[in-house]
Amino acid sequence: MEQPSIQPVDVQLQKLLDDFYGSGHKGLIDMTPQEARDWEKELFQPDPSPVAVDSIRDHHVPVEGGSICCRAYDPDSLTPLPILVYFHGGGWVLGDLESADSGMRRLATACNCVVLSVEYRLAPEFKFPIPVDDCLAAVRWAADHAEELGGTSGAPLAIGGDSAGGNLAAACAIVFRDEGGP
Repeated sequence: MEQPSIQPVDVQLQKLLDDFYGSGHKGLIDMTPQEARDWEKELFQPDPSPVAVDSIRDHHVPVEGGSICCRAYDPDSLTPLPILVYFHGGGWVLGDLESADSGMRRLATACNCVVLSVEYRLAPEFKFPIPVDDCLAAVRWAADHAEELGGTSGAPLAIGGDSAGGNLAAACAIVFRDEGGP
C-alpha cells in the first residue's frame, strides 16, 4: 500500500497552532462546550472594517420551545433581492451570529442577495433533531416573510452553509424536496 504524502502545514496556520498550544490552552477536544465557545470568541474577533451593507436586522423566528434569532443582511434595501438562508458551521457545538457576521456581509454583497443568517440551537444542550428543526423553521419563516426581509414573495429561496451548516442545508434540502417546498 502506498504511503500518503505528507503536505506541509501553511505557515500562518502553523503559527496559529504553535501560539495556541504553546500558550497552555487545552486542545479543543479536551474543552467543555462552553470553554470551546469562549475560545472561539477570543480567537475570532469581529472584523475591524466590516463590509458595509444597506441594512442588518434581527428577527426572532418561532421554533418549538421558544424562538431563535436570525439576522438579515440586505445589500440594497431599495431593490427586492433573492434570499439565501445560511447556516453557520462549528461542528454543531460552536458558532453564532457574531462569529458569522463578517462572512455574511461579504456573501450578501458579493452575491447581491439578502442573507438570513440562522442562529440554530447548539449541541450538546440541544440534541438532534433540534438543530435541523430550527433550520427548517427558519427557511419556512423566510419563505413566509420574504417581502419583510427585502425579497420577493414566492420567489425561489436558496439555502446554504459551511461545515456543519452545509450538512444542515443538505438535510433541509432533502426535507423540502420530499415535502414539495418551499
